[in-house]
Amino acid sequence: MKKNCFILSILLILSMPATNILLADDDLTIYRSKEEIKAFEYAWQLPKERQISLAQHLLKDENGLTVYRGSQLLIKNGKESDSFPALALLIAEGKDKTHLNGRMGYDWVHSDDETLATRMVIGILIYLNENYMSYKADEKERILTFFQGMGYQGKYDKFNVQELIKQMQKQIKIPNNQ
Repeated sequence: MKKNCFILSILLILSMPATNILLADDDLTIYRSKEEIKAFEYAWQLPKERQISLAQHLLKDENGLTVYRGSQLLIKNGKESDSFPALALLIAEGKDKTHLNGRMGYDWVHSDDETLATRMVIGILIYLNENYMSYKADEKERILTFFQGMGYQGKYDKFNVQELIKQMQKQIKIPNNQ
């Protein structure tokens, strides 16, 4: 009897990740089958774990708005830093302008969290600065334009961008090591 319970317990534990994968695939299929607003409403009402799983899939999408929606789900669930690489890529590829019509961050600025927009920009700046050399020439131009939009002046210099980041961190009292 104990042996059967043990085996049953092992089988139950092993089946859990597969169930989560199936739910994520189902959620993604349902999300893609709906119009943009309805899709986001669907995602917003999912349980936290499923929102996070769906968001991770959405961040890999080619459509910039879909990627941005995935980042919104991560932000909602306290995982804003998980969205920095995907948001940085939107900027590098120019999709912040072409897919989001330059409105990336609008909801951050108008959030009840008065530091959200600055925290998000700082996180994206840090990611872009740390990975700047890995981008192609045209992407570097767009990244530099983003830096300049945040107050940076001159040609790219990693240490000067770090100084800009430190100044922004002081504005909202974030330690420099984040």
